[in-house]
Amino acid sequence: MMVYPTYSTWVKYKRDINQEKLMEFTNEILDNDFNIGTILIDDMWETCHGSMVFDTKKFPNIKNLTDYIHSKGKFLILINSLSQRAV
Repeated sequence: MMVYPTYSTWVKYKRDINQEKLMEFTNEILDNDFNIGTILIDDMWETCHGSMVFDTKKFPNIKNLTDYIHSKGKFLILINSLSQRAV
């Protein structure tokens, strides 16, 4: 059973996401007193599609970002599309 919602970066940023925008997104949700369980980075966080390696130009310090989100009692989830295939 889901107690708190998941907030996806796709809703606001689509593919234009980076560490600064993710911090802003997280703070906007918290500053407006929305209940939040999880932040979801939906797309374009990898060095290339399917690499599962953070793009350090967009996310220069993912450890600090993750620690910050965890310090607020929240989780961070990543989406990758390795399961997608061309038909």
